[in-house]
Amino acid sequence: MGLLGVTVLGIIVFCVPGALFAWITGLRAPWSAALGLPISFGIYGFAGWLTSVIGVRYNLISVIAVWCGFLIIAALWRWGGRTFERWPHHPESEVAVAAQGGRSLVIETPLDLNSHPVAEPSATATTTKPKGWRLGSPGGLGDPIWLLPAAGVLVGMLVIMLPSLQWINALPHGMDTIFQGWDVLWHANVVRWIDETGIADPTRMGELHNPETHQAMYYPVAWHAGTWVLAHLAGLTPNTAINYSSVIIPGIILPVSGATVAWRLINDRGIFSQIAAASGAVIVTVIPAYYWVGNYVGAWPYTAALCASGVVLAAFMAAPYRPIMLLSCGLSFMGLVQLHPAAATVVITGLGLWWLCWLVWKPVRTPQSFLGSLGCRLRDVLILAAGGIIGILPLLPQLLGREGEVDAVASFSATEDLSTRDSILEVITMTTRHVNEGAPFNPAWILLLAAIGAIALVFWWKNIWALLFYLLSAALTYNALTPLPDPYGKILNLIGQLHYATPHRLIMPVALLTATAAGVGLAAVLGLIFSPLRRWAPKTGGAVLVVLSLTLTGACGWFGFQSIQEEARWSVQNLRTISITVTDRDRHAFNWLAQQPRAYQGLIMHDPSDGAGWMYALNGLPSVARHYHWPLPMKSSKLYALWRGIDQLGTGAKNDPDAANHVDQLAKDLDIRYLVLSPPNYWDFQKPWLPLTEGTYQTPGLTLVYKDAEDAIFVVNAEFSDEEINAMRSSGESPDPLPHQPTLGELGLAKTPAEINKPYYHRPGDGRT
Repeated sequence: MGLLGVTVLGIIVFCVPGALFAWITGLRAPWSAALGLPISFGIYGFAGWLTSVIGVRYNLISVIAVWCGFLIIAALWRWGGRTFERWPHHPESEVAVAAQGGRSLVIETPLDLNSHPVAEPSATATTTKPKGWRLGSPGGLGDPIWLLPAAGVLVGMLVIMLPSLQWINALPHGMDTIFQGWDVLWHANVVRWIDETGIADPTRMGELHNPETHQAMYYPVAWHAGTWVLAHLAGLTPNTAINYSSVIIPGIILPVSGATVAWRLINDRGIFSQIAAASGAVIVTVIPAYYWVGNYVGAWPYTAALCASGVVLAAFMAAPYRPIMLLSCGLSFMGLVQLHPAAATVVITGLGLWWLCWLVWKPVRTPQSFLGSLGCRLRDVLILAAGGIIGILPLLPQLLGREGEVDAVASFSATEDLSTRDSILEVITMTTRHVNEGAPFNPAWILLLAAIGAIALVFWWKNIWALLFYLLSAALTYNALTPLPDPYGKILNLIGQLHYATPHRLIMPVALLTATAAGVGLAAVLGLIFSPLRRWAPKTGGAVLVVLSLTLTGACGWFGFQSIQEEARWSVQNLRTISITVTDRDRHAFNWLAQQPRAYQGLIMHDPSDGAGWMYALNGLPSVARHYHWPLPMKSSKLYALWRGIDQLGTGAKNDPDAANHVDQLAKDLDIRYLVLSPPNYWDFQKPWLPLTEGTYQTPGLTLVYKDAEDAIFVVNAEFSDEEINAMRSSGESPDPLPHQPTLGELGLAKTPAEINKPYYHRPGDGRT
């Protein structure tokens, strides 16, 4: 399957299951499509946990079965909603909201891309018709108001996916090129683990990460579970599949988030919302700090979750006006948390500020009494809370008891030695870590449009929550760069530490709000310029605005991408073209090892920090470590003890050079048959352990069977016969000549003439020392 075919299949796999679910619950097609990806990953993530609990493999059949179960729930929800609509209920809200008239009617009935109007205004009400096109049923495919935002989303998808996939595919290994980032080894190994074991349970990731002890570890793997489905259907290797997912998932959902949040900022169905949504969907894709740096650092599930947070936030804002959306909102939130839990803070803080600054003052239902006023506001809060409960309740069995993981995340820090002024500028210009490493980024045009948009939002559209949300997000990023004094810094860290307290992660909501405000700014400028024409000839003015906005949307995409093209190419290719730990020599060594006797039995010893863990992702070879850091527990484990004393294999015990010592016993207990050296280590502070990198060449219990520059493969003599070791050494497949192996005759250990020229491989207890 070619590049285009896999991309199309990826879009189907990542969107269609969730979109169909949302549509069955009662959402119209545009909103269903917008929420399709986070809901799909909610289903994949939940299926991974559920299949493990009931004791079946996570495979295509079980995933489809779980999906069908969700579709049944969706149908029941829809049936219940229709039944409820037939019951007599208090019409106060619909009549009152409709009677308000004017622009507030449009804002208080934010039907967005999907909803139905709650009522037609009464004949006596003063109303203003929405300025968008209204040719078909509101919110559905027949309603043209979704066309401009969809055009922006399409352009945004092309800005991300087209060059990214082409740049990766142009590399020597194409889409199977190894990304040499810190986290990506783990991501590839998780996909391999799902494929081999049928386990996609986030509560069982300790079995993968800690092969010796299986110490429990929680790690959300919805991203990997969905990626496995793509790999299985397209016949991709785990490494190839994660390369595709790293581009396709954010490429789909980031423009959608940009469009829906921009729509929410203006919050009506008029032409300006449509223009803002279209341009916001594009502008957000050309800010390096969002997708491009997120891709570069290898935090792919995190980046996917942050890219999806905008559309989940926007969907929740529609739920009080159309409660039928609650189930889909809940499932999308569940998907967000299973992609990466930190993204939930974006939705919760944004929604809290929106509720406090907007919904409290303008509740969905217009009360007729004091008690009614309290009831209306309580209703709105309960609906928002219900969506969160729907999303979190199914995850409680997974989330309980994972405080240790939260503590580990909270231990990260990435402060920089910057002045207050420099930190503020870095936040405002979104030039945090890595942004200017490929090429300088000039955000002036985005910031100018965003400033215009912010002014228009505050003074025309009376939107305060978005400005406060931006300031909070900026403060979180600033605090990660230059910690504020307590208690302010400590309070901000409650959120910031969930994002590893790193500025290049915390800047993403800042970038989202800046881009969407820029979209609003563009709409405001066009509105100001063309307002005379629209008053004089409304239809002509509207048509001109539509054509011009389409042109400007494309221009924003083209100009924005051209301005960051060098930085974008660097972010995609840099860590795929330089060799940090995994080289072509390593891949060749892994391929050779995969053909040797009993290579897939037991465990293969290596330094966890040197990249040899890629042998599992690439070849399925049972490496002792599946990440660049140590399996847990570290210093109390047999693995760590073996690593420390690896040069003592076969050296004998005290007063008995022929006896097995404690290191020999450790190797036997761990079922170690091979040892692989693949220097250098990933980080500079991970210094080489000389007993491993040098001492193994003199250790009598090991024999070198493969050598290629610094790469080396040894066998544990006790696990192989002389014939097997001779065959490996004499195969002629070692790129570098292997050193001469002393014979029994040379060592004076031959007992018969036939043994004189026989190579000697020491094994404890063989009686020859």
